[in-house]
Amino acid sequence: MQNLMIIESPNKVKTISRFLPKDFKIISTVGHIRDLSPFGLGFDQNNLDPNWTIIKSNKRTQSKSVLVKEIKKEAKEATHIYLATDPDREGEAIAWHVYDILNKKDQEKCERITFNEITKKAVLDAIAHPRKIDLNYVYAQFARRILDRMVGYKLSNLVQRTMNADSAGRVQSLALRFILDRENLIRNFVKTYWWTIDPIIKKSLKLNLNKVSDKVDENLYKTENGIVRFFKKEDAENLKNQLDKEFLVHHIEEPKQYFKQSPEPYKTSTLQQDAINNLGWTAKKITSIAQMLYEGIDVNKDHIALISYPRTDSTRYSEDFVNATKSYIANHFGPQYITSKTFNETSNKNKTVIQDAHEAIRVIDINITPDSLKGVIGEDQYKLYNLIWFHSLASLMSNAKYERCNIWFENQQNYFYLTHHVRLFDGWQVLFKQDDLDNIDLKSFEIGKKILSDDIKVSEHESLPPPRYTQATLIADLEKSGVGRPSTYSTMANIPLDRGYATLEHKSYYVTSLGEEVANNLDHYFPDIINVQFTKEMEDRLDKITNNEEDWKTWLLNFWPKLIEKAKKVQEEIKEEKKKQEPEYVGEKCPECGSELIYRYTKKNHSKFIGCSNFPACKYIRSLKEPPKLLDKKCPLCGSNLIERKNKKGQPFIGCSNFPKCRYIETAKQKNNAEKNNDINEKASN
Repeated sequence: MQNLMIIESPNKVKTISRFLPKDFKIISTVGHIRDLSPFGLGFDQNNLDPNWTIIKSNKRTQSKSVLVKEIKKEAKEATHIYLATDPDREGEAIAWHVYDILNKKDQEKCERITFNEITKKAVLDAIAHPRKIDLNYVYAQFARRILDRMVGYKLSNLVQRTMNADSAGRVQSLALRFILDRENLIRNFVKTYWWTIDPIIKKSLKLNLNKVSDKVDENLYKTENGIVRFFKKEDAENLKNQLDKEFLVHHIEEPKQYFKQSPEPYKTSTLQQDAINNLGWTAKKITSIAQMLYEGIDVNKDHIALISYPRTDSTRYSEDFVNATKSYIANHFGPQYITSKTFNETSNKNKTVIQDAHEAIRVIDINITPDSLKGVIGEDQYKLYNLIWFHSLASLMSNAKYERCNIWFENQQNYFYLTHHVRLFDGWQVLFKQDDLDNIDLKSFEIGKKILSDDIKVSEHESLPPPRYTQATLIADLEKSGVGRPSTYSTMANIPLDRGYATLEHKSYYVTSLGEEVANNLDHYFPDIINVQFTKEMEDRLDKITNNEEDWKTWLLNFWPKLIEKAKKVQEEIKEEKKKQEPEYVGEKCPECGSELIYRYTKKNHSKFIGCSNFPACKYIRSLKEPPKLLDKKCPLCGSNLIERKNKKGQPFIGCSNFPKCRYIETAKQKNNAEKNNDINEKASN
């Protein structure tokens, strides 16, 4: 009889089947097979028992009902059933759902296995060391799913009824709150100015003023980051005019060594940040390409996985990978380039609770270089693999070693300094093009020697507002605040965009008017839910459930009644506030019924339009967009008038007024020819 292996992604089947004996059959669940019922809440309000239903499939995927029948049929014929879904809470829950649909006899055949990389060694080792399903992980996933349904159901219902918005939720609304808070900081930012004195010596070396003479009023300046800042330009100019053109070398500090640490291994958040910054991709695209590299890609007629599991909060490496990579470093760069770090234990700078269910993100085999894959795999797949390969290698290389010393100058009892840096050993930076910092000849600076300045400038500086969030910086701040998990960062970064609450322009978030209304109302009415502390406490509770330290039902049964009562009260308050608000009048009468025209908003994306105040009795509406400009020219195809319109990008073009029946569009070439013909005809008539 055959062995049956159940995995999540169909893309892994080809890769894993290469490692297994012929008596193994692999079936993919294609993600979840069951979810909370879409009708109502999906759980019993009294005891929280979930109402699981087979997920309704869309036209592009296999029917889940058919898939469930296939799993049950193959389970009856199998001698062993290996539940090999992903190694996290969600994967554990999917494994449990497969287990739960089987009869008792087939359930006894089930064993849970996990692997962090899709290699022969990892897969066969997992089969050799099976375990039971960890119900604590499953219960933690139940709790997360039901809590999100509770909050999403009540808050989404609220914003739909009172704000014409799409949805709200614990995760998406918190990300939106971060974006709006940054927007408000930018709006309220007040610019400040200060001035520095910047002498230039040896054509390009700038000196920094660190200490001024005791004769200068200390209320005229402050010292920040080792540099004197004057509050007024005239005070800086006064001191500048007192300086000699020559600067005396006062003393040279003893050189001090420092190191630039090799990077930590990638976890989901840091991979997202680097790929967004270096490749210019969205979080959604990075997640998709990383999953492809993990599941397996065709390489030279072979189907292989290229990276480890891409959803992780761990910076731990397997001993095998560390040993193989250090051997590669020794052979290609020399033993002096090998770090003493092993990354075989969990590293967590922020001291926050992490799941550490699997390794850091790394390449499977360091010997598969990016060059060997160029032109073999897709361009996007290559770019992300290249980023991960170099990072995996750099993380296990030695630190770069530098030397620094300050050269001090005196001028009219004012003290300036110049910092000299030199790299002594490149370490991990040998992988990247790094400029040599040693641009100063220390021998030319002798104590007691005077150096003639080329120029002494007074430079104006101004404070800058905090930068708008990009997807990279948003994910970084969410993680720093203890919000979200590896599997949710991409979703948190994208849902505000998908819901029309924010836009990405030049890679930066801008909050829409709808997003601002939703965020402000949720913040006003649900400050105890849409905040960092609530989400952090929720993650802590999920960790406690995972560790069998807390009962998931007790927690949620206490939370749910309070949320119901609060949502009901808030809905009534918002309705009353809406009644008090005066409509925004256009200042025109409705051409159909004579009532006042007002500004209104669409339900889908909250875009503004003009409508009748007598709605729904009068359904007159008008777009705010400029009407097409009618031209005194005829369409060469149908004879109708041509009009000047704008495309989706706002660019003008000329088309037929009989669109869509006539699809004539005048191109730039046709327009030029028409203008030439007109000129010729005019000259001929003259």
